[in-house]
Amino acid sequence: TSATRSRHLRAPDGDTAVDVDSYAITFRYVHAFALGQHVANVNVLLPLVHVPDGRIASQRAAGASGFGDPQLVSTLWLVNAPQRRQHVAVAAYLTLPLGRYDRMRATNPGGNRWSGMLQAAYRKEIHDALAVELVADATWHADNDEAHGGTTLAQDATFSAQVWLQRNLDDRTYVAVG
Repeated sequence: TSATRSRHLRAPDGDTAVDVDSYAITFRYVHAFALGQHVANVNVLLPLVHVPDGRIASQRAAGASGFGDPQLVSTLWLVNAPQRRQHVAVAAYLTLPLGRYDRMRATNPGGNRWSGMLQAAYRKEIHDALAVELVADATWHADNDEAHGGTTLAQDATFSAQVWLQRNLDDRTYVAVG
């Protein structure tokens, strides 16, 4: 489960552009299997979303609730070497535009557009209690040609990289910074 809150994103004129809360519970199905000598899995994620009333560009935005866009995810571990304390994985994400969407509303649980992401991750355990992870991803979005107000919502591809340092406190608890 997750809960997020935007932090008063500012428009160039200094006005608050977005002040919206969102809450989501994600149902997840995972099936792991062997693919030749590699470990793989497939996931189906289905978010249930609640967006209470908020403000967009100083205007009241009515809230919305319902199922968001489902995601299909598949991960392949190219290197799964616990004896060397090393793992390399690639994952592909596909978001389907099937969530609840109404072009007359400013907020929606669904995005009304396809998107896809490719992600690569490397993990190395330095010793029993310390590990480092390097992750890079690229995400592409199709246009939403039925956006609020009769406009088209377009987004450029995004690219990101993350570095995480994880410290195990015990067998079930860890802290990480990244």
